[in-house]
Amino acid sequence: MLTMADPHRLIREYIKAFNERRFEVAALMRPEGYVRSARMATGTFPDLRLEALNIEERGDSIFEFDPAATRTQAGDWDAGPVGTLKASGLTYVQDLIG
Repeated sequence: MLTMADPHRLIREYIKAFNERRFEVAALMRPEGYVRSARMATGTFPDLRLEALNIEERGDSIFEFDPAATRTQAGDWDAGPVGTLKASGLTYVQDLIG
């Protein structure tokens, strides 16, 4: 069981679980609805991989990380009220903060 004793490890294990598609494990660290959201994202972007570029301590129990993602849009993305982003087949590499 991971604890906040090593938050850097906790964040890296969360990302590893996501990248290995072990969503039920990653969901233990995230709010309700996570598994559904993760499956939607990987349905549209089947090769989606996350990475933590930087992990910083922001207080006694707050840690922040800069996520990056590599993904190919192989399916349509339902963006709700904005509409549907049609599959492009393009691959994106993106720092998700900047």
